[in-house]
Amino acid sequence: MLVVCSGCQTAKIKPKKLPLARGVPTIAQTNIDNRVDPALLALPVDPYRLGPGDVIKVEMPPISGSGERTTVGPDGKVYYSIIAGVTVWGMTLSEAKAAMEKGLEALYRRPVVSVTLVTVESQRFWILGRVKSPGSYPLATPTTLLEAIAGANGFETTFSAGSTEEVADVKHSFVVRDGNMLPVNFTQLFKGDMNQNIYLKADDMVYIPSSSANEIYCLGAVQAPSRIPYGEHMTLTAVLAKVHGPAELSNMKQVAILRGSLTSPEIAVIDANKILTGKEPDVMLEPHDIVYVPSSPYRTIERYAKLIADAFVRTVAANSGGAAGSKYYQSIGVSQPVQ
Repeated sequence: MLVVCSGCQTAKIKPKKLPLARGVPTIAQTNIDNRVDPALLALPVDPYRLGPGDVIKVEMPPISGSGERTTVGPDGKVYYSIIAGVTVWGMTLSEAKAAMEKGLEALYRRPVVSVTLVTVESQRFWILGRVKSPGSYPLATPTTLLEAIAGANGFETTFSAGSTEEVADVKHSFVVRDGNMLPVNFTQLFKGDMNQNIYLKADDMVYIPSSSANEIYCLGAVQAPSRIPYGEHMTLTAVLAKVHGPAELSNMKQVAILRGSLTSPEIAVIDANKILTGKEPDVMLEPHDIVYVPSSPYRTIERYAKLIADAFVRTVAANSGGAAGSKYYQSIGVSQPVQ
């Protein structure tokens, strides 16, 4: 931190906006691989598989009053009549029917069972941020991204200057699956590009940030990766000071600033050491910028941009999901090397 603050004092060159002056790395457009896999757009055909929390109705049609609702327990078993628990975790309804009938063979001759799905709990997706009804939703039937947003009652709006305005930031909206950002361009989606309207899967997270959230993320090899409220005329050195400077073994010669859409961002790679020693002008930052300090050199600019976007997405997803799950959740930062 002392090094950062010292650099702030010795750098007398007036900060400049990106793109920088000649001789200083300029901001460049780069496309993260944002081609949506056609498989993500295909209607899911796999049958629903049961899991803990799901409620099913089990009935033996020949026997009046035999209908009974039962919940799949944490151990993946259901209990019906007086038979021991039958494992149905991961089974389709037809497979669960066969398992229940086998379990009843000790009590009945050629038992016939019907199994009906009543309530879905084990397969859910999250939609958080600036939608009117954020939260966790069951995924009982195939659901597209647009259907999920509509099911959450659409974007939040605000009334200003006699008109209603949406407060969603589609440039920085994303879908996370298995810890990775899917290449969905929300800007194009809401312009009518149905090639972005993917089908969701269980445990997906959709996040819609606020367009009014003036903040900067500083991630990577710094002492305290965090989200920083944006202040007027905020510079790169000011942000580095707020995260207590670089961590040990940081690569300050290739500090990156990611700006704009997550799927088609602009990126600048800057030698921060020269800025801190006053040899180059400081850099003016903008709201929503992502500052990333690597631990090792990057291989390609596209791969570097994707790594930064993924680090940002994982940070926001973890913090948003944690905050939604508990009011006592403590936010975290993300630090990871370039690979």
